[in-house]
Amino acid sequence: MQEISFMYLFRLAWKRIWILIIAAVVFASTTFAYCKLIAVPKYSATAAILVTNGKIGNVDTDGESDYDDDLNSSNISASLGLSSTVIERLSRRDVYKQMAQKPEYINKYTYDQLRGMIKVYASEQVRSMLINISATTGDIKTAIEAANDFATYCKEFLPDNIDTRITVNVSETDYATKVSPRTLTNTLIAFVAGAILAFAVVFIIDMEDKSIRGESEFVDKYEIPLLGSIPDFDNIAVLQKGKSYYGKNGNSRKLNYGKKSNDDDDSKTTVLERKQVPFAVIEAYKNIRTSVAFLLAKQEKNSFTITSANAGEGKSTTSTNLAVAFSQLGKKVLLIDADMRRASLHKKFKIENGLGLSDVLTGKSTLKNAAVEIKSGFYILTAGSTPPNPSELLDSKAFEELMEFVNKDFDYVIVDTPPLNVVTDSMLIAPHTSGTILVVRDGYTPHYSIQRAIADLEFSNIYILGAIMNGSNPRGKNRYVYRKYSYDGYYKYDYRKYGYGYGPKEEPKNETGTDSKVQ
Repeated sequence: MQEISFMYLFRLAWKRIWILIIAAVVFASTTFAYCKLIAVPKYSATAAILVTNGKIGNVDTDGESDYDDDLNSSNISASLGLSSTVIERLSRRDVYKQMAQKPEYINKYTYDQLRGMIKVYASEQVRSMLINISATTGDIKTAIEAANDFATYCKEFLPDNIDTRITVNVSETDYATKVSPRTLTNTLIAFVAGAILAFAVVFIIDMEDKSIRGESEFVDKYEIPLLGSIPDFDNIAVLQKGKSYYGKNGNSRKLNYGKKSNDDDDSKTTVLERKQVPFAVIEAYKNIRTSVAFLLAKQEKNSFTITSANAGEGKSTTSTNLAVAFSQLGKKVLLIDADMRRASLHKKFKIENGLGLSDVLTGKSTLKNAAVEIKSGFYILTAGSTPPNPSELLDSKAFEELMEFVNKDFDYVIVDTPPLNVVTDSMLIAPHTSGTILVVRDGYTPHYSIQRAIADLEFSNIYILGAIMNGSNPRGKNRYVYRKYSYDGYYKYDYRKYGYGYGPKEEPKNETGTDSKVQ
């Protein structure tokens, strides 16, 4: 669970600042429109009565007495006591009933109207001897009349036993003030409330998010080494939008299998070969290349697999760019697309998924004819036609012999495999290599998926070379983005055809839309 601190809350608010602003503006706008267009204005008029014990001289409503000697403590105390008694008496229900039953008010106010309209309370001024009679209603004239009438007739509602001991001076009013809606105040309150509510929702979602967050969290939680992290950057889609194998007129030009492309510029469809890619991203791949090369130097085989816990975590992109990084050392490199259910590497290089791994394993083609040389010393073996039994082909003697050959013939062999938590293909491939690298995505891969993947690899006695964190943010370890590049939904649907989900089974098709079953 994320440790809650002031800096964590600040970073969370700053990360979602636009959500908070939008929520605040929506709340404020809605409140403003309600106050201006829907809410019924209410006005309040206040009359006043001054209650004394009869022994104090003429006291006006400002508290000034004609006889200062009369303002002694005993008289003041007596007057204050009478004021409290009068307020208590005038607040009783029978007073409002008597007021409503007066002939001049029978057709004017009902008991309920008077009860909701009139409020009797002690003034904060003049030592509480001044009692306010406030009337609040939707009409200015009605508010003024009601306040003055109640103040005028209030003495009639007092019992005889206290009526002879008090003096009541009435101060009527001739104006009313608007008390609601308070548009500006309500709008400001709604703005703040909207931001607070949005932050509360964001906080709850963030606390419920079980995904990995940052390099430090991975290092603290897992014992496998973190080989490096790939920063998140907006130009990651360049793999799909980069220059491809097209002629001058825009017509598609297919590669001849087993032959090298003569157009070197057209081959630059990977992240490492695009000029607009940030320097930090390029260096991240090269640092990972160095770490992997160091680990492989201690192993008998010079091949390794790359996999992920779930789909959409960037393992194919990582495989592609690591292969390019190794080829830039002048080494002979082979990149194998072993995901025969959801082939993707051929799309990154804009080549056809013609003869490939499945065709080599079924004896339809040789490695020499199926492998495509992207540039000098850099080859890719695509997945080939989609077979009905990918797992059986990978667990065959033919695949074992193929891996023995490529381990001897190439300096580095990188095998891109399906997600571990979707199918078991990667665990069939990994024993024929030096080990596997697990790709996780910052802010996307749940901890339980990582734990399950590691447990499956350890149970199968597969050596884990390390992990690569994809889509990390170098400016803040707690920030997690990169979700918009996920193709998780499409990946899951594709696997359902093979009985791994709840989708209709369909015959696999190649890119031209025709059936591509292995005959």
